[in-house]
Amino acid sequence: MTGDATPFDLWALPGRKSLLHDGRRLLLRTAAGRRVARLALSLALRHGAPYAFAIPAGPARRERAAWAADLADTLDGTTDAPRGRGAAVTRSAIVHMRALQALDAEGAGASERDLARLIFGSAEADATWNASPTRAKVRYLVRHGRAMRDGGYRQLLAATE
Repeated sequence: MTGDATPFDLWALPGRKSLLHDGRRLLLRTAAGRRVARLALSLALRHGAPYAFAIPAGPARRERAAWAADLADTLDGTTDAPRGRGAAVTRSAIVHMRALQALDAEGAGASERDLARLIFGSAEADATWNASPTRAKVRYLVRHGRAMRDGGYRQLLAATE
């Protein structure tokens, strides 16, 4: 690899990211607008280390090469490609996310107080638990999660049509 290779910075990659370890490598999925990239990262890759793109041969090789060139331009700061998180997070989305977290934790056997610590953090949960507003929030989230599990998710799907 040449000395002018761009240093790797996961957080500089555009779009929303998810990372998964499959036992052999890290699988990175990043989505910016309608563009989605699925990358396999070596476990030897470190922040700030030089890196290279390897594009598999096949029918989509030109498309992948163009995406890699766009990604390289974005990382170099030579394009106005979208960066960051995308759309603003709404209160409703946070409630849905926390409800599903509560439902998942409840299914794993967590107590209401454990749920409060997981969702709101230990400091808030411990400071307000006896006054009960946090307890009420947790109970609401569990009820909301159960309602979504039991068919309420259909309302979310209908809202996106």
